[in-house]
Amino acid sequence: NKTEGVTSVDIPWEKFEQLLPNGLVDKQEFLGRITGFTIQMEELNTTSDFSLYKIGKMGECNIPVESSSSAAPTSSAEVDTLWNFYHDPNDACTMTAEATAFPDYDFTGLKGTTVCTAGETYYAGATKNVFDGPTDISSWGGLCVAYESSATYFRIGMIPDDAENFTKNSNYVTYLSKTEGVTVVDI
Repeated sequence: NKTEGVTSVDIPWEKFEQLLPNGLVDKQEFLGRITGFTIQMEELNTTSDFSLYKIGKMGECNIPVESSSSAAPTSSAEVDTLWNFYHDPNDACTMTAEATAFPDYDFTGLKGTTVCTAGETYYAGATKNVFDGPTDISSWGGLCVAYESSATYFRIGMIPDDAENFTKNSNYVTYLSKTEGVTVVDI
């Protein structure tokens, strides 16, 4: 569907897969313990630009994005409390991003760049806690994501409480397509 230049695609929970084969945790149990979301770029020898306008309940992102003049940068002190950044242990990828309030989406997203060079591992990403504690989002039917990305491998995922022990950090994720302009995806 296209609405005023914004593309909307429905992708159900079934499109999310655990990072490790044969899954460590049942998906329904996983969806009952969500605390936040993650984005990650993983593309060798590239520089990729991205804007993340919103992650939310399926169907809640399907509104037009106004001009970039409606985006307001967030102070650097707020960035650290809103988003946590990570990268591969070999420093082959880095993410430089600025938390940006998108009033049209009632969400503080990110605008930035990921640079990846040769290395054994190559990824960089950011996480954002959106719930005060474990929250059951299984009834959402999926996630909506409004974004722009020049990366071929742009991944979105969910983070459960105590991910290190619960899933051994093998969380449920899906890949999003490279875009030409703003894309709204219901996942």
